[in-house]
Amino acid sequence: MIRPYDETDSDQIIETWREASLIAHPFLSSSFMQQEEVNLRSLFLPRSKTWVYVDQDRVVGFISMIDHVVGGIFVHPRWQRKGVGAALIDKARIRHAQLELEVFEANHQGRAFYQKYGFVEI
Repeated sequence: MIRPYDETDSDQIIETWREASLIAHPFLSSSFMQQEEVNLRSLFLPRSKTWVYVDQDRVVGFISMIDHVVGGIFVHPRWQRKGVGAALIDKARIRHAQLELEVFEANHQGRAFYQKYGFVEI
């Protein structure tokens, strides 16, 4: 089930982000990741439109949008390759005819996912 983010989801979102980032972003320093966790909690989540994918009352994925820009999409590793990411992208596409995003060049997993769903590099 996909539903709007609620502040009570924050801890589960952070856990999902952290676990997914360990796989997608092994090239980032621990100090960078610590600061990003602070930013996610205090800046990004409050300022973006976020939807969570919930499985048995557990947040297992989320997508955050600022207008038509995907600020982040993360799926907990145990739920990856099960359609969660695709469902979240589909949710964003329902709301926005055109989507944009940025992805680290070294995030090969993320880049492959986005290419599969029709994103093109600019």
